[in-house]
Amino acid sequence: MALYIKIDLEGVPTLIRRVNGVKGKVKDLRKAWKKIGEDFRKTEERVFNGQGYYGSRPGWTPLTPKYREWKDKHYPGKPILQQTGALKSSLTKKGAGHIEIIRRTSITLGSNDPKFKWHQKGTKKMVARPPITFTNYQAEKWAKIIRDDILEGAKK
Repeated sequence: MALYIKIDLEGVPTLIRRVNGVKGKVKDLRKAWKKIGEDFRKTEERVFNGQGYYGSRPGWTPLTPKYREWKDKHYPGKPILQQTGALKSSLTKKGAGHIEIIRRTSITLGSNDPKFKWHQKGTKKMVARPPITFTNYQAEKWAKIIRDDILEGAKK
């Protein structure tokens, strides 16, 4: 089962407030979505490199001592959420496991790595360590990308 985020003109209230007044007038945001997809991957790279810390995002909960001991033995030196690197790769690079569907008025971003949903939401035995957290900073940054794309289109 894939778990992902989807941004469209109906989707994220903060983003919608930042581009208020354009819904229904915008017919093609694919250029903006491509930039947002690039920003998403770069942000996820920073999130993984910082083990959850990035901007206003708190770091991921440390591993339990028992699991840390097991992981150090079987996967020495591997950071949190990077046992094999597949999850990180699926969120930071186009390719296996990465979801990026661009349409005229929407973009879907995420991972179809089966471990993603466990880390994003947690389980009965494991705390959540969400790789994706949509922040107000991202909403503002992405709204600017959309606004600039709309203004560029209006000039033509």
